[in-house]
Parts: sequence; C-alpha cells; structure tokens
Amino acid sequence: MFILCVILPAQLTFSQVHFGIKAGVNYSNTILQQHLFSEVTYVSPEFKTGYHFGIFADLPVKNNIYVKAELIYSDKGSSSPATTLAESYTLYLDYLNMPVILGYNPVKGLNIEIGLQPGYLVFARSVSKGQSSSFIDFFYNKFSLDYVTGIEYFIDKLGLGVRYEHSLISLSDIETRNEEGIGKRINEFNKNFQAYIAYKF
Repeated sequence: MFILCVILPAQLTFSQVHFGIKAGVNYSNTILQQHLFSEVTYVSPEFKTGYHFGIFADLPVKNNIYVKAELIYSDKGSSSPATTLAESYTLYLDYLNMPVILGYNPVKGLNIEIGLQPGYLVFARSVSKGQSSSFIDFFYNKFSLDYVTGIEYFIDKLGLGVRYEHSLISLSDIETRNEEGIGKRINEFNKNFQAYIAYKF
C-alpha cells in the first residue's frame, strides 16, 4: 500500500508533462558598456541573424499556471560595418541555454511566459573578410544568465512564439590601459529577439 501511495502520484504527475521540440530564428545584438573614470558610455553594433533549436517539457501547476524547462542551442552575436578605423566583422556567440519558465494561460492556446535562462558558451569567434578568429573565446565568460519573456499561441499541438532575452550579468570583463596608464573597463551584454515554431508530442 505504501509503495502504491508513492508510485501512483508520481505516475500521474509524469503523465501531465508535455514534451516538445522547437526551432526558429534569432535576431541578436551585444551592448558594450564602457567605463572611463565616472563616465559610462554605451556602444551597440548592428543586429545579427542566427538560429536556435531544442527540446522542452512543461508541467501544469495550478489553474492556468505551468512551469517549463528547455534545453536550447542558440547562435547569437552581432555584426559591425567597416569604419575608417576598423574592418567589418561578425561576432558569433553560440550558447547551450537552459531556460526555466513560469507560464500563464489566460485563454485556450495563449501562453504568457517569464523566466531565467542560465547558459554555457560553447564557442565564440569573430569573422572578418572571410577569416575566422577564435582567440576571442578567451575574453568571454563561459557561464551566462539572462532574463526571458515572451508569448506563444498553440493550435492543438502546433505553436508559434516570440521571446526576448537580455543578459543579467556581463558576458565579458575587459580592462585596457593607454600609454598614460588610464584604464577603461568594458562590459558586454546580450540582447536577443526570437521567433519560433514548436510542436508538442
């Protein structure tokens, strides 16, 4: 009897979990935050188009509230046009992200979501004039943390969604000094817009 009391609720809970797959496009950018003395300036390169794909599982909690966990491979970064001082380049930052989402279902099919997204940097590289450089991987922190928010709409098992992600901690901490010994610290933050299609099994 005791074993049944333990196993049966676990089986019922597991049966409520919805598994699925998702894939879509990224529209990402990196914000450079430069600190010089007490002055803080922001530099934002151009947006870069990328991709993401992965799996998810959601579990109803109470009424119209649910929690969702995902495992997503995501190609982020930014691009910058050529200037008189530098060549054009594209920055590729590929992450393995693990969002943990709290969702609300106000009406059938519509989901509103917010959550946190830990991530691990798989690799970082910069491409300029067709030449790829991976040495920049040294400057980036391997672990990241973002906040995420978005909406999605499902018709039966098929859904469409949009999401916004933004770094809570700096992707890199770079400090430089000029010939006079004056130091400048640069922090970098991701921002990323996603559009995707999802399918629940």
